[in-house]
Amino acid sequence: MDHQNTSTTHPTKSHKLTLPLILIANVIPLIGVLFINWNLAQIVILYWIENIIIGLWNIPRILLAKKSPIKSNIILSIFFTIHYSIFCMVHGAFILHLLGKADPSITTELSASLQLITSGVIIGAITMFFSIGWHFIQTHIQTGEYKNWKNSQAMFHPYPHILIIHIAIIITGIITHLLGSPIALLILLITGKTLLEYRTKKTKQLSKKSIN
Repeated sequence: MDHQNTSTTHPTKSHKLTLPLILIANVIPLIGVLFINWNLAQIVILYWIENIIIGLWNIPRILLAKKSPIKSNIILSIFFTIHYSIFCMVHGAFILHLLGKADPSITTELSASLQLITSGVIIGAITMFFSIGWHFIQTHIQTGEYKNWKNSQAMFHPYPHILIIHIAIIITGIITHLLGSPIALLILLITGKTLLEYRTKKTKQLSKKSIN
C-alpha cells in the first residue's frame, strides 16, 4: 500500500517542477538577447551545450536503472557516451551549417565558432548544469523513480530534446530569410523552444501518470 502511494506522488512533484526549471534554463538566453546583445549563433551554441549537459546527467540515469542488471547498465552507459558524443558533434555541425545559410555573417569555422562561447554563454551553461542536475535529483533520485526505469529507456531519454532544438532552429532560419528581424526572431526562438520543451515534458508526465 505504501509503495503505491509513493509512486502516485511522483508525477505530481515532477509536474510542479517542470515549468520553473524550464523557465530557469531559458531565461539566461532571453537576458542575453535583451541586455547583452547576443546574436542567433550564441543562443544556438548555448542550446547545443545544453544538449551536452543533458547527456552528462543521463549517464547516471542509465547506471541507476534498477530494472536492468548493473553490468548491462555499465556497458550501455559507455555505448551511450560514445554514441551521444558523435551525435552531438554531427548535430553541432548541422546547426552551424543551417545558421550559415540563414545568416552569412555566421561562420562555420571551428575557431570562429569557439569565440561565440562568451562569459555569458558560460554562465548560462553553468546555470543549466545545476538546474538540470537538480531536476534529475529531485524527480528521479529522491522520488525513487529510477527504480522503475530500464537502461534502454534511459538511453533514449535525451534525444527528443535535440529534436526540439532542430525544429526551433529550422523554423527560425526560415523566418530569418523572410523577415530579417534579429531581436524579434531571437525572442521567438527562445519562446518557441521553451513552449515545445514544456509541451514535450508535460506529455511524458501525463503518459506516466496514466500508466500509474
